[in-house]
Amino acid sequence: MTEAECAAYDAPFPGLEYRAATKAFPEMVPDHPDADGVAVSRQAAHFWVSEWQGPSILAVGEQDPVFTPAVMEALRQHIRNCPPPLSIPQGGHFVQEHGAVIAAEALRLLAVQGSAMP
Repeated sequence: MTEAECAAYDAPFPGLEYRAATKAFPEMVPDHPDADGVAVSRQAAHFWVSEWQGPSILAVGEQDPVFTPAVMEALRQHIRNCPPPLSIPQGGHFVQEHGAVIAAEALRLLAVQGSAMP
């Protein structure tokens, strides 16, 4: 990223003490079957694959080193009636940086999926 882009991410944080949550979050991600949060994650996974009835969109940043297109495709298989992902060729981990493209596609899909909803 450019210096200006980095500064924009830093802007809401006037000091390092304001970044406590961003530093603590990685340690909160369940990393073994008995970790806190695993049970509720399994409940959520069951909901998305078995009970979800609404429209869906999955935007995938092709440059994301963590949630790669292959990882996101595997996730998509667990979201009931989720259409093929919206691929963002220049997108990285923060696909919200491409919000206008994603919003336009979400509205288009909502029109299509919404008309097919019971």
